[in-house]
Amino acid sequence: MKNKLLSLLNNNLSLYLALRRLIPKSDSPGVVLLPRLAFASILLGVATSILILSLANGLNHSYLKRLAESNSHITLVTVGRGVPAYQEVLQKIKSVPGVLDAYPFTQNEALLKSYDDTRGIVLKAFPPELTKDPTFNRYFQLKDGEWSFSKPRTITIGETLAQNLALFVGNYVEILTYDNTFGAITYRFQISGIFSANDSLLDQGLAYINYDDAIELFGMPGYAPAIGIRVEDYQNPQSYIRKLEKIVPFRFKSWKLDNLNTLLALENEKRVIQVLLLIFFAVAFFGILAVMTALVSDKREEIALLKALGMPQKENMMSFMWTGLFLGISATFIGVILGVFLSWQFNNIIKLLEIIINFFLYIGAIILQQKTPRTFNFLNQNVYYLKEFPVLIQWGDIIFSSICAILCTVCAALYPAHISKEFKPAEILRKRAF
Repeated sequence: MKNKLLSLLNNNLSLYLALRRLIPKSDSPGVVLLPRLAFASILLGVATSILILSLANGLNHSYLKRLAESNSHITLVTVGRGVPAYQEVLQKIKSVPGVLDAYPFTQNEALLKSYDDTRGIVLKAFPPELTKDPTFNRYFQLKDGEWSFSKPRTITIGETLAQNLALFVGNYVEILTYDNTFGAITYRFQISGIFSANDSLLDQGLAYINYDDAIELFGMPGYAPAIGIRVEDYQNPQSYIRKLEKIVPFRFKSWKLDNLNTLLALENEKRVIQVLLLIFFAVAFFGILAVMTALVSDKREEIALLKALGMPQKENMMSFMWTGLFLGISATFIGVILGVFLSWQFNNIIKLLEIIINFFLYIGAIILQQKTPRTFNFLNQNVYYLKEFPVLIQWGDIIFSSICAILCTVCAALYPAHISKEFKPAEILRKRAF
């Protein structure tokens, strides 16, 4: 293998020169350091790019998953009173491969009146067995009391709404809605529980009641106002909708349609991050260009001598192209490994940093004689619903970072190659002689 490599280098002068320039021998320590600095800048650039994109992917994926699973993945849409004979419709929906569950539910707007204040809320109800679903319990946590799904004339409200209206479990509230003739109807409910969804919009504007009470409240006995459907692949609901519309004569909409603006905003956010990383690689390009130009200046006599001995200009230019390519590929390869490792171990690294920072805070509290030392956390649990940073590594981001880095180094080698083309061997060697 070694003999084959040596034979290849001997037969291809441009490859030999390219590898030789990556490990230069010079009297100037700065010139020797230049390729290493270029290598380090590309390596760190690729690793940082992969880490940033993986964090952005993880945050977006976590938020979208929460958005999808806090409601039904697909909703059967009706006009008028709702779906008649809905038990038969539910059986047909559940028979579709990939459908995990289907259930009737109601969702209407109403006014909630406490002792001295009134707030607009979204009133939702579904059968009590859905509260046993692990997905529901993961995103909606009961803080006090019990759920109202199996108890008539009771209501479960969000934590923020309870705080704003100074309400507690056992208090009574009035629900105000309107019938078909726009006549006001008031019902009295007792608060059975207070929940938290770790989402300010849900905690201050959502309430749950018993399903039978909701049917009576909104005047739809014998009908299912809407049907919620959960599927295995929630990111691709359209494939299920096509199957459902063939067996059930109703229209369906997905959670993506309900949150279209949010999805578009997240896509634009990812594009903005990629544009910023492109600018970062563009800045790195000028740094590598300066390194390559300095290498050409340091090798003026060598290039002039080779040209005087008959080395073709094409071979000389290819040697710089190979230098840029070798530099880009080797630094990118190690940068990808480092970026994937940092992304994979990011939360452990964050925990280690928290331990170190809290240790110094503890030492500082002892020196300053503080009774309660401050605790530092990168993610404040009182603000964020995340316990750790979600990270999602995607091949597309690795390819994007790798291509940007390799193109950056190859393009940076074009200008030095053009400069070397203008070298005149006779003048350079004459100056060297004198």
